[in-house]
Amino acid sequence: VSKLICWLVRIDQRIQLEFGQNLKADRLLEAYQNVKVKVLAAFKRHATGNALPYIDIHAGVHTAIRRDKKRRLKPNDFHDFGHAAAAVPYCSVFLTDGPLKALLCSRPLNFDQRYGCHVVASVPETFGLFDGSPTSE
Repeated sequence: VSKLICWLVRIDQRIQLEFGQNLKADRLLEAYQNVKVKVLAAFKRHATGNALPYIDIHAGVHTAIRRDKKRRLKPNDFHDFGHAAAAVPYCSVFLTDGPLKALLCSRPLNFDQRYGCHVVASVPETFGLFDGSPTSE
């Protein structure tokens, strides 16, 4: 997050240098539209890294479901996406159901590996994490 803040401060400084301190409304809008384009391009290049994990996970799972023609988006999915986005980047273990685990851990998302979180979808798997016994994936 600190890298993102530094990046945004540098962009603001570049806007001030390029356009001066007294920006008129139309020039300010133009400058921020330019920033918007650069930020979107950074997301497309995956240049944001793990700076915005909530957005990264929420958008990633939503996109994956939308692209899968066999799977329908259900109203409850949005709650599941929010829980995953809030937990996976910050927790060591995330307990969920099988379909969401499969989605979070599948390519190209691999959120479990990217954020170092065990995504677990069964009771035996959960206990296996704590007692060291083998688990079924």
